[in-house]
Amino acid sequence: MGGERIATGSMDTYAMLSGGSGAAVAAIRAGHSVSVTDTLPLDDRGGAFGILAPVNLYGELMPFRQSEQTIVVEDAAQSHGLRPGCRPGSNDMTCYSFYPSKNLGAAGQAGALVTNNPDVAAKVRVLRDHGEEGGRFVYPQLSGNYRMDELQAAILRAKLPHLADWTYRRQEIARRYNAAFLGQPRIKEPKIHAAHVFHIYAVSCD
Repeated sequence: MGGERIATGSMDTYAMLSGGSGAAVAAIRAGHSVSVTDTLPLDDRGGAFGILAPVNLYGELMPFRQSEQTIVVEDAAQSHGLRPGCRPGSNDMTCYSFYPSKNLGAAGQAGALVTNNPDVAAKVRVLRDHGEEGGRFVYPQLSGNYRMDELQAAILRAKLPHLADWTYRRQEIARRYNAAFLGQPRIKEPKIHAAHVFHIYAVSCD
């Protein structure tokens, strides 16, 4: 697949541009074009996008529209614990970060990609281990070491049963913040709903 138009948000640029070898750089080298957008509707960008990379910023679900031909690579690095029906994990690919400061964090660097597509899953398993495929020390393509070690997995497994309670507590604290800001005309508080797990409590100010 080449020549696709890819849309993402500006808050994803660290991952997209990381070290000159991030997703945006790789996409451009593969012949795609990348459009970074936050507030401008995608419809105003002209033409269809082959790939969407929505970012669930601060823990809130990012709404978007897609066509049947659009591939969705969801950035859920800040939205662990969204309730069933809130969509994470239901797209072509959903990416999670388990950095220690996340709602579900390991003790070091860790992450995961989830998909229901067996072809994507097989490809990712190859890419996570230096691109080795077809035998020991056989590398048909370049990649790196993206495996999560057993210690991080054990820590995450112990924390996972508590995630729902932690999420409820975050939402409870957000309600208290909202009550404190009530009546402040220059502050717009975030809405509290099932599709917001409050990785960060962010307000907008005039």
